[in-house]
Amino acid sequence: MSARRNGTIAQLPRAIRDHVNLMLDDGQPYHAIIDWLDANGHPGLKPDHISNWKDGGFQDWLELERELSKQERLRELSYEIATANEGSKTQEAAIQIAANFLFQVFMKFDPDKLAKELDIDPKHIPTVLNAFSRINRRGSETELIKEYKRQQEQQRLAAAQEKVVSEVPPGLSDEGRAQIEHHYNIRSL
Repeated sequence: MSARRNGTIAQLPRAIRDHVNLMLDDGQPYHAIIDWLDANGHPGLKPDHISNWKDGGFQDWLELERELSKQERLRELSYEIATANEGSKTQEAAIQIAANFLFQVFMKFDPDKLAKELDIDPKHIPTVLNAFSRINRRGSETELIKEYKRQQEQQRLAAAQEKVVSEVPPGLSDEGRAQIEHHYNIRSL
């Protein structure tokens, strides 16, 4: 963002500027914004004032809103990861955040600019590659842990089922015998 703006709109109170930004974001025409400003104690503004603000301060506001939205989505993703998985929730969330951050860094560079930057200062190449390698390794380790826990749970369930089956006595139960005798009119001796 640029330095503090000093135009006509920039000198208005923050709440008023924010409302102007919302009106611009909603696509309100300049005359509607000027009428709103006039009705709220800020008369005398002209379309040029709104136009200048739209090209400057409003763009700063949009950039800030995009950044805040991106950060909120990242927080939501981290929360979803942490609440959706058992076991190493924090580690998984941290891995996702770090991977997201690195991809954001790479997305800011076009391939030619990145190649030039790394040509100028190639000592950063191993650092970047190591970061990706560590994230990938941690992701693999997390998957292995999840698979191990899944197998442990299956073994625990199988052992519990075996125990239940082994506790059932062999042969016909007294209740089963009574039902058969009743059905076929057999008398016990």
